[in-house]
Amino acid sequence: MKLRPSVQVVTDVVNIVEIHLKIIGASFNYLGVRYRNGDVLTTNLRGGEAFTLAFCRRSPVHSEITLEGTRINCSAHCGVISGNCLHARMPMNCATKREQWVQMITGDIIAEMLMPLETLGTEFITINVIGRILLGEVKAMTTEPKTRITAFEADGKELYMDIEESWTTRLIDWNGTRYFKSDKPLSVIYLMIPACRLDNGRPGEDGDPSLCNIIPTPLFYDNYIWSTPAARAVEPKNFVCLVIKTVDKVHLRFDDLEVPDTMQWNSVIGAPYEIGNMEVARGTHTLYGTQLIKFGCYIYGLAMFYSYMNPAGFITSEINVKCTTSFDNMNPGDLIDNDCDQRIDEEIKDGLDNDKDNLIDEDLAKPPRRNGGWGEWLEWECVTGCLNYNFRRVRLCDNPAPENEGDDCQGNEFDVKGQNERDCGFGKMCPTDCPVGRWHYGCEKSCENCEQDCDKFNGNCTTCRPGFTDAASGCSQSCPQYTFGARCSGNCITKCMTECVDKISGACPPTPTNNMKYLWWLLLLLPIAIGIVYLLRKQSEIAANAEGER
Repeated sequence: MKLRPSVQVVTDVVNIVEIHLKIIGASFNYLGVRYRNGDVLTTNLRGGEAFTLAFCRRSPVHSEITLEGTRINCSAHCGVISGNCLHARMPMNCATKREQWVQMITGDIIAEMLMPLETLGTEFITINVIGRILLGEVKAMTTEPKTRITAFEADGKELYMDIEESWTTRLIDWNGTRYFKSDKPLSVIYLMIPACRLDNGRPGEDGDPSLCNIIPTPLFYDNYIWSTPAARAVEPKNFVCLVIKTVDKVHLRFDDLEVPDTMQWNSVIGAPYEIGNMEVARGTHTLYGTQLIKFGCYIYGLAMFYSYMNPAGFITSEINVKCTTSFDNMNPGDLIDNDCDQRIDEEIKDGLDNDKDNLIDEDLAKPPRRNGGWGEWLEWECVTGCLNYNFRRVRLCDNPAPENEGDDCQGNEFDVKGQNERDCGFGKMCPTDCPVGRWHYGCEKSCENCEQDCDKFNGNCTTCRPGFTDAASGCSQSCPQYTFGARCSGNCITKCMTECVDKISGACPPTPTNNMKYLWWLLLLLPIAIGIVYLLRKQSEIAANAEGER
């Protein structure tokens, strides 16, 4: 295999980029400076800029150049894409699966986003694909010297691979999909190799080289959503590959349904996991669990002279750093290793030790996603005389109700059927024909307490008249106890020291204090009245005496 490597650094903020070169087979000039193996290239980037170092040629490759082990440090967050802009290797024969000595294949471009050092792990599960005769290759890069990689056979026998130098790539050539671990962090990739060739030199299968990161198991997530690529001149077949514990398969949902029988499952050697592969239709797809489960998900596609492969997603938490427990600031689904066990959000808030580490509810996950389900149909309702059918019934999305970003129920909320008109109370007035202050079929219900007229089908009104409330149901309720007036904002206690007798105006009931006022007036007027009577009687007596004297 001959290589022409490339690396690109991208950023959305001001960044100082240091590239510690480990370059074999070449040197290069940049801004008048000659750079060789061991040199450090420093460049400044502004937001939205990229720096690219590439050894691409439009001619057959006769020598190998490698940047393996080159380290890139950024002063702020950055993305690094690396691969080969001119990949070349001798093709394999489809029948013998050995190199076929024909013209070397050139021109393939392969690249992948590199994992940050902080996300590198020590536990991995290799993957496989379907739709290919030739399987891909799994390669691991060490970060520290004297690294031991350990795999396990089905019978428990251990296999070892010791790598002395740091920043060295080794092929994981143990057969089969298997679990393996290392005593120091690794970066692991899956390389999809070129399509095999028939005896006549023509391709015998779909696909082309592509790179894909193998995600450490602690970074497996609990739900994924992805879309297949846009159609090309030759549209690829699209696939999904899952890595999941065998006991968790029953909880898995694909596009809100149980996983189809077309999923091809294979056991993982050395761990209670399985690898599942299946072809998927073009479009957008989802995978999630009905209970708390974590699993890996990869997507890939194959066509003549074309392929792609990527993780569908993963947790980007830092697991290759010194960990500090963070129980005090723990939030469900915070994607932080709160208990420093290199597992992330593995506990359910249930008062139990779910992960068997003698701690309870110490690294909480979000509750599982739950899609809505339809409840039972309610009673049929007659609507004759207004719509084009006689009976209607409804159902509620409450069995269960959607939770934790779950989807609403799919399908119709209403169901209709036609019946004999007389069986449905023929002649009911349509709500749209109801006069002001009335609503519902046959204008059976009142909304006369609304400030304006109400919705003729559900009785909703904007505001209620003073003294009334519950605008959503036609203002059918009087103001609650001890309130009155517009929007029931008046306070009877403040005004009357007791309940109002009128919920509209807030009039207070008669009180002993008010009666005393009348009594005092009566007492004041009584002497006056007696005096007037006395004067009138005296005047009458005087008049009578005068008459007698005559």
